[in-house]
Amino acid sequence: MKIYIDQSNKIEQTNKHTVLALANDKKYSILIPAKIKRQFQELFRHNGEPRAFIYITFAAAIVILTKECSGKLSQIVIDQEYYGKEKQLKETIEKIMSKFFNKIPNINFEKIGKSSNAHKQTYSVTKRKIKADKIVSFNELNEIIRCKSKTPNA
Repeated sequence: MKIYIDQSNKIEQTNKHTVLALANDKKYSILIPAKIKRQFQELFRHNGEPRAFIYITFAAAIVILTKECSGKLSQIVIDQEYYGKEKQLKETIEKIMSKFFNKIPNINFEKIGKSSNAHKQTYSVTKRKIKADKIVSFNELNEIIRCKSKTPNA
């Protein structure tokens, strides 16, 4: 199964909630509250890795988003948000996924466009036309992030 993923309000925009959505035959979205992002940003700062906050949190969010369909995934196409960081992101996502998934899907980064169902889903949640399927808690995100071993250089 191939899925498309889009993000609305980047992780580093800590004054806004971040929404990630996947789409193929079905749609599924998660929301990371701004307050939780600020808590993680402070933790990463305290640990001397302020830039790693963005990429590790984004990768953990991808894992949370895809956990529901992990056994069926063959390919993930993620909208290009962090130009020049795709290799680092892919490695980080794969490393975290290996802790939770039996098989790691192929991960690619492409411009998926505003007409994609994933984009429409993130937009609808961001504009509060519909509710996110899941609101990510501090504990859930922390569980995923703590499973990550050494972070790649940011």
